[in-house]
Amino acid sequence: MGRIVRERISTALVLEDDSDWDVSFREQLADIATGSRYISGTWTTPRSPYGDEWDMLWLGHCSAQQDPTNERRFVMENDDSVPPPSHRVNFNKVPDLNELGYDNSTRMVFRANNGVCLYSYALSYRGAQKVLRWQNNVKIFYPIDIGLGYQCRDDPDFKCIAVFPQVVDSHKAAGRLSRDSDIGSFDANKIREKGVTYNIARSMRLNIENMMYGRAVEGQWADMPKVTGPRRTRFD
Repeated sequence: MGRIVRERISTALVLEDDSDWDVSFREQLADIATGSRYISGTWTTPRSPYGDEWDMLWLGHCSAQQDPTNERRFVMENDDSVPPPSHRVNFNKVPDLNELGYDNSTRMVFRANNGVCLYSYALSYRGAQKVLRWQNNVKIFYPIDIGLGYQCRDDPDFKCIAVFPQVVDSHKAAGRLSRDSDIGSFDANKIREKGVTYNIARSMRLNIENMMYGRAVEGQWADMPKVTGPRRTRFD
């Protein structure tokens, strides 16, 4: 974040080193950009395709809450990059979009007021300035994901926009489970036979060779629902 401010970088995307995303990530980001402009109310010609009125885009998380004072949602329906709930992992309960009136092949962009985990996020130059100011002045220092979640909640001038289901997550590689994290507790003798990335339909990491050699892209799970027809977007 300090580098963003020192070098006056207009926007920056931050990824954890084990992050993974769908093979359609570029197309997903195009829709998220439209959603960001809608949520932030930017419809004039912006400098950024995501608009100029956001501070943080939370793209990879394990939980993100919608701001109850801003009920706007940009909705992407009939999206074949959305995994079914059985293959989603979230902090606490995995939200059921049926309860919100959507089917489970739907993704949405919304104003967030809290979140956990930082698999990926983007900051604007102004957003990085706000993070450095806020985190320097807090009385209790939290892990950075918790701290940013609280800033989204408690700083009225910090504009956080999130997407659910998340479009970036942590890849769990084949091999010993103890490699997954240096803060978790694992049975060192357990082996994962095949890598997996929850919340992602068509893992980029697992499809790199297919794409290099011109083979068909493979989904991670055999029970992925078949989505027919084009993806649809709307403003709620």
